[in-house]
Amino acid sequence: MAQLNKCLEWIPQVAPCFSIYGGKVKVMSSPKEFYETLLAKSKNAKRRITIASLYLGTGQMERTLVESIRSNIIQHGESLRVKILLDATRGSRGKVNSRKILLPLVKHNCKVSLYHTPSLRGILHWSMPERWNEVIGLQHMKVYLFDNSVIISGANLSEDYFTNRQDRYVLLEDCEELADFYDDLVEIVSTFSFQLDSDDQIHLHSTWTEHPFHGDFNGFVLEARKRIEGLINSRLNPLEGERMLQILDKTESSLSEPTVSDTWIFPLVQMSTFSINQDSRFTTRLFESVPRDSKVKLASGYFNLTEEYIDTIIDRSPASFEILTAHPEANGFLRASGPAGGIPAAYTHIASKFLEKVAGKAQDFRIKLREFRRQGWTFHTKGLWVFRPGNTLPFLTLVGSPNFGYRSVYRDLESQIAVITTNQDLQSSLSEEAENLYRDSQLATKETYEQWGGPAGGIPAAYTHIASKFLEKVAGKAQDFRIKLREFRRQGWTFHTKGLWVFRPGNTLPFLTLVGSPNFGYRSVYRDLESQIAVITTNQDLQSSLSEEAENLYRDSQLATKETYEQRERYVPLWVRGVVGVVKHYF
Repeated sequence: MAQLNKCLEWIPQVAPCFSIYGGKVKVMSSPKEFYETLLAKSKNAKRRITIASLYLGTGQMERTLVESIRSNIIQHGESLRVKILLDATRGSRGKVNSRKILLPLVKHNCKVSLYHTPSLRGILHWSMPERWNEVIGLQHMKVYLFDNSVIISGANLSEDYFTNRQDRYVLLEDCEELADFYDDLVEIVSTFSFQLDSDDQIHLHSTWTEHPFHGDFNGFVLEARKRIEGLINSRLNPLEGERMLQILDKTESSLSEPTVSDTWIFPLVQMSTFSINQDSRFTTRLFESVPRDSKVKLASGYFNLTEEYIDTIIDRSPASFEILTAHPEANGFLRASGPAGGIPAAYTHIASKFLEKVAGKAQDFRIKLREFRRQGWTFHTKGLWVFRPGNTLPFLTLVGSPNFGYRSVYRDLESQIAVITTNQDLQSSLSEEAENLYRDSQLATKETYEQWGGPAGGIPAAYTHIASKFLEKVAGKAQDFRIKLREFRRQGWTFHTKGLWVFRPGNTLPFLTLVGSPNFGYRSVYRDLESQIAVITTNQDLQSSLSEEAENLYRDSQLATKETYEQRERYVPLWVRGVVGVVKHYF
């Protein structure tokens, strides 16, 4: 434990420290439990409700949550303060959006703030359409605070996060100082965010003068940084951190004795737009300073680690890593409309390149990548668990909104907490949480990403896309009962066959065939010099030969369906989808 003490001695100097009894920390496991807890807390809060999220969905579950808060406001009146912080661009997307859903609360004196990044300005602000303008920067913190209880999560407030999108959710009860910190953090961000009024109009906060995209960029950034840094510095408490180090320095036997404070919470903030990089610096140093032969389990729903994280993990960390990310079928952007549908393939490519780099540095013996895949679920989990050498229970976890990716570090407003604990029940809960996630995963290797269709060649992917669209059209016309598509596949062979066979009703032998050079495609009809013959015959021996010919070909085939083209190996890269409509007339 002395080694652990030495490895962590820097932590109390870089982040506020709040102590709590581990029995007051509950690790929730499911979206359903998360939603039910939000409902219960929103109904029973008596003094304050403070929420920070990316957006609020527009379905019935979200409306029920809003109604529970509204009813509570009516019951308690001005003694209950409610403030909600969302992102302005995401919360304003579409005609029915987060703003519209929250108007009933605004009319009952709920304060709704909408953060707009100052980086989205000028030509970018006026030219980028909805959804695309969200790539510049977002309010991404996920904090759900009720009186003196805080839920830290990576989950947003929408139906999929309440039903079948897996994330993490940690509830900390009776932690007034931590709740005060996050209440103040949300309040400060709200001061440089737009304020929503009951007419669905937005305006600047009364204490703020710099407009996020009309005002002076440097003036906005400097004042925002001053306020956030002021909060963090005012809550630094090295003495509490020193007490933690003293307890960690005790013998292993004494750690099992219950204490009033056996768990320490360090809130971390990442707002690179304002040159606040507390979380990324903490994470990098943690990777470097964990005890040798420690094990780190790291989860990221959108796998795109920064170069600094990658280099630290591969070159400078003494720990082994087991990284968990979404299988393409568990990616939230799977089958999204438009260019966003190519995002799962992009993350697959990034993961492939990461494994190449790991193998190139001969570190694949200690760095593994796994893919989460659970039928009917998507994966939005992020965070990490750190295990001391030879120990099966984690003593440290990071949980919150960051994905360890580029935009988490450089573009969005993020926060997570570092939890260090000697409480064995809490350690067991964290271990069980990780095990439940990793149970639904498989090891990803170089061979995983070499399957056909990963970063596939353009022409095979284009034909896949065309076949998929053909089946969509058949189904759309309700003709899939009579029109079927099959795919030829024979080990070591390619397929260049063309032609057709026609069978009379009730007959198993064809009476007509077309055979020759045409492929029935656009270029065969409009561009090339082609010829084939139509053969009509009553000769049963010839009909039998033609039937056998077709059977031999179809024997090495399988029926293709809509589901066939939704399989991982059939993903069509974004660029192929974009150009196939233009170039398909040339092949």
